[in-house]
Amino acid sequence: MDALRDDPPSVTASATPRVWLLKGPKLGDYTQIRALAAAVGWPTETKTLAFHGAELLLHLLDVPTRLGLVRRKSDELVPPWPDVVLTAGRRNELVARWIKRCSGGRARLVHVGRPWSKPGTFDLVVTTPQYRLAPGPGIVTNELPLHDVTAGSLDRARDEWQSVLGMQRRPRLAVLVGGDSGPFVFTAALARELEQRLGPRTAVVIIPDGARLAPDRTFDWQGPATPPVVAYAGHLYPWKGVETLLGALAAVPALRGRIIGGHPAEPDLARLQRFAATLGLGDRIEFLGMRPPGEIAGHLRASDLLVLPNRATSVSASYTSPLKLFEYLAAGRPIVASDLPALREILRDRENAWLVPADDPAALGAALETIARDRPLALRLARAGFDTAAAFSWDRRAERIERVVEESKNPGAVV
Repeated sequence: MDALRDDPPSVTASATPRVWLLKGPKLGDYTQIRALAAAVGWPTETKTLAFHGAELLLHLLDVPTRLGLVRRKSDELVPPWPDVVLTAGRRNELVARWIKRCSGGRARLVHVGRPWSKPGTFDLVVTTPQYRLAPGPGIVTNELPLHDVTAGSLDRARDEWQSVLGMQRRPRLAVLVGGDSGPFVFTAALARELEQRLGPRTAVVIIPDGARLAPDRTFDWQGPATPPVVAYAGHLYPWKGVETLLGALAAVPALRGRIIGGHPAEPDLARLQRFAATLGLGDRIEFLGMRPPGEIAGHLRASDLLVLPNRATSVSASYTSPLKLFEYLAAGRPIVASDLPALREILRDRENAWLVPADDPAALGAALETIARDRPLALRLARAGFDTAAAFSWDRRAERIERVVEESKNPGAVV
């Protein structure tokens, strides 16, 4: 731990208020904190930060540090220290906390979004509903993210793009490129709901998420080990159904469990650990906590069965398309999942997965036990899932998007 002390430069008092904006690699994060500063009229100073690839590992130690920075590509962080630090995004967090320490605890930290550190680490957290932060002191939840779009900026953009688009034929197609907002993703069920609200569309295209696939990937799994290890990877929110998995493991003593995930700022990991203790799972269950993304595939391949135990809530049933589903398929292990419409968009019962009623630990346990005991069945399901994954690489997803854009140039198509 001594190597992580990263002792600060000497502290000198600041005679006037000073506000720093921490600009990390994501423009959307910076846009939000810039909008917040503009809304309150603060003069600000932007500190641009560049990070090396191993910075995620520092979060596992949860200590204030700037060791994740590529110093030669980052702005200097030296006294006089700020009175307020506005930050957003995981990468900036430990640096913001280091700045507070350097200021002798005087700097106030404002985080926008969902912090990886415990929310109480910050003086104020400005968040949105998809992050599901529990209400409390210092937590402000807005319905939508902050932005700096104004009537004036829209007028300027219209004038700028008129010269480019003015001669183009209608209809004009806009493609918004971005990530999912927590559990809220675009599924067939959501497309149907939008049509009900807005009217039918000539064409609706659903392009699922995907996984990173190695070009030389091969299926070489030999079947379940003894004892078989059942794994779950992902968030531990109640609607994810991990309690159902723990109940299934308790009912089948021959199985061991591995839970990968659990945000340190949220109470779910401790809740599930207590529940596992109540069930008497003991050393048959291991909680790995949050792991670096590069480790997840290895943990999945080191397991024998992979579970998606989502509960039968409206979010799970219709409005989720878990990235873990595609990572599970790519791992080449048998998948047991809740029988829900959103998951059936990708999974086919008894073909590339085994589907069971949601919220039913007994049914889940019986399915896991059946597959673990039947090597040919386990190999067949695993191989079918592995082959399914080939259609859901990020490259294939990009190809689908390109094809939709090209087809949409037909004025008669509305996508």
